[in-house]
Amino acid sequence: MPPKVSAAAAAVAAARREAASESADRFLEFFVQIGKLKAIVGIDYLLEQMQLGVIDNHIEGYSLDHLEEAKYAFAHMKLCLGLQGPLAPIAAEAVDAIWHDVCDDNCTHEEFFRAAGMDEQFKDCMRVIHDAVATSMIGDPETLEHVMQMTTLQPNTKSKLRHAYCINRTHYRDVGHHLTTIG
Repeated sequence: MPPKVSAAAAAVAAARREAASESADRFLEFFVQIGKLKAIVGIDYLLEQMQLGVIDNHIEGYSLDHLEEAKYAFAHMKLCLGLQGPLAPIAAEAVDAIWHDVCDDNCTHEEFFRAAGMDEQFKDCMRVIHDAVATSMIGDPETLEHVMQMTTLQPNTKSKLRHAYCINRTHYRDVGHHLTTIG
């Protein structure tokens, strides 16, 4: 039989649980903001490196206008990352556009960055963007379902975002578990 708990002790325990819940929400919001910041810094770095490379060496078979189109797509992505509240559906569309839109020179941004010798930098930047969008969905699981049901997104974009969501959710769960095991 469990020990009897006074009303005062039960109230204190409930207040502590509420405070812990609020701390967890702030913790997650902190990581959402850090993820957004990392993505924005990654975008700026990628475009800066691309700008330097294009000026120094024109990419055979690709239009210089593609750099401007890439800048526009990533600027839109940065704008979406700056939105407050459940940004995931809007940001997911921006992610999808970066992966799948075909520019005037009949290639995607991924192909353009590959031709410029920046394939790994592009993919790393996109992984960080996926993580930022996924982390924003962790606090609101209904947003994940909404994104997965969006008919405007390519299936592989949904897959990449779901994968990032699962990895980040597991990471934050592991962090929470570690915090509970600290003496």
